[in-house]
Amino acid sequence: MIVDRTGREAHGNAPVEALDEHCDNEDRDTLGAEIRARREALGRTLRQTARALRRSPGWLSDVETARGGWSRLSPSTLDEIVGLLGVDAATHDRWHALAGHVEPSLLRALLDAPERWAAVRALLAGGSQ
Repeated sequence: MIVDRTGREAHGNAPVEALDEHCDNEDRDTLGAEIRARREALGRTLRQTARALRRSPGWLSDVETARGGWSRLSPSTLDEIVGLLGVDAATHDRWHALAGHVEPSLLRALLDAPERWAAVRALLAGGSQ
């Protein structure tokens, strides 16, 4: 297991220095709001969802509002939430990106082609190369 400088678990075998910067508070707020919106769209209560995740309602509330539970949102825990809420692949990837995680297959692809990192950085910056 690899952990970043804040102690959070990261996917893949990349050195910590190769991992991208983690999301800022605005991204965390966005992720929590998206999780809550999806849960509510499915008609699930906070208690029902927390029970299905084997977590406390307070923990889930913290995740949805980007409070204390946030630091415990590992990639595997987010995968549990994704699975329970039945989101599509694009949303899965978006949520992991917002949480500062890198999807393992994407990380492997990036590490296998370091010559393309500049193009990826340009894409992330809104440009092209």
